[in-house]
Amino acid sequence: MRSDDPSTMFVPPPSSANAVGWRTGVIESWDDLTGLNSVRIESQLFNNLRVLSNGLVSPFRPGDVVGVEVIGTQYFVLGKIRAPGASLAEQIRSAEVLNFEVLAPAGAFVDLPTVGPTLTDVYIGSSRRCLVTVSGYIQVSQASGRIGVQVSGVSKIDPISQHTAVNYVQGSSDISGIATSRTFLLQSTDGLNQGLNTFKCLYSVVVNGGGTGAAFGDRTLTVQPF
Repeated sequence: MRSDDPSTMFVPPPSSANAVGWRTGVIESWDDLTGLNSVRIESQLFNNLRVLSNGLVSPFRPGDVVGVEVIGTQYFVLGKIRAPGASLAEQIRSAEVLNFEVLAPAGAFVDLPTVGPTLTDVYIGSSRRCLVTVSGYIQVSQASGRIGVQVSGVSKIDPISQHTAVNYVQGSSDISGIATSRTFLLQSTDGLNQGLNTFKCLYSVVVNGGGTGAAFGDRTLTVQPF
């Protein structure tokens, strides 16, 4: 993106055009879609500074403290300045339950005898978003089986949301089964909040005609904050 030249609004840069300096700044605004931004550096506000990145740019939120590199009269946002342990918000967490268990008809999402898989104390950072992948093997007879994800802790997200229900299978009079998986985005607009969250798989079965239930196995839950 293009950047405003801050050389006339900021403290004088190093005298050499190639000299390198360092500042800290605070994000005032950041547009995830366009990258347009405003950064406050030493009481001065700068618009649309360039960002140094070798790949996907980490999203910023108002209030984030960032490092700013000064090269001559150019200013570049390097990334967030974070306390030790803050990288927890970028860790991939995963859990699984391998055994098969049967669930009787239950229109609402409920636990299986072996609860989960469950991921506790998943830290969501200021971006307030993560990718969730849920998978499993569903075996049914005249029934529909679904796997959903419930989020609790600092967030309250119900598994019946269209963002959290895994696609289901519809059985006939014969027993049928399918391995299914879905990855979806959870973010602030879904109610995801910064802080420690618990993600847990829940299950729902709706029968048709003479159906009796469904069995679930090889259940896996993976969460990747970013």
